[in-house]
Amino acid sequence: MFETNVNVNGIDKILLIAQDDYNNEKVLNYSITRTEVIPPLVRIVAPYTSESGQVSLDSSVPNVAIQGKIEDASKIKSITVGNITASYDPNVLNPSFTAIINVANINKFMVTVEDVYGNRQEIEYTLNREGAGIAATNPMGKTWVLFIENSSYETFGALDGPIKDINTIRRALANYQINNIIHKRI
Repeated sequence: MFETNVNVNGIDKILLIAQDDYNNEKVLNYSITRTEVIPPLVRIVAPYTSESGQVSLDSSVPNVAIQGKIEDASKIKSITVGNITASYDPNVLNPSFTAIINVANINKFMVTVEDVYGNRQEIEYTLNREGAGIAATNPMGKTWVLFIENSSYETFGALDGPIKDINTIRRALANYQINNIIHKRI
């Protein structure tokens, strides 16, 4: 019995030759079957991206830096964002990447990732420019108001104050640009 480590990068067969003291020889030829066949996982971390693949833009600038993270059991061979080759460290497992793409005349872009074994993942992302319009008219960005009204207590009597307080706050906010109001009663 013997044991050895063999570098199999770039080869698809291993040839074993065993010879004894009497020059008897046995030749075995083994094909290499790659077991890592899972495509890389892609996650965009900036700008904010929903689970459904909508990338939220908060300004109307033509160039946007797309930043992400790749997860894979193997090293990554290539990452493209739109038609731009992303910058990343190809010597690192699960690398982070960045690509600056021009979004001025597009509504969608693809991220394509391929690992060293040819496993590919292509994901289409849609640009959501709603935040850019809001940012242009409201420097504070999208404004939400959440009212939580609690008038029902188990050990105290019901209060009249929360309803009056909510109406007072609504009047105070009437001159502000509010994008969404949520009112919860508990």
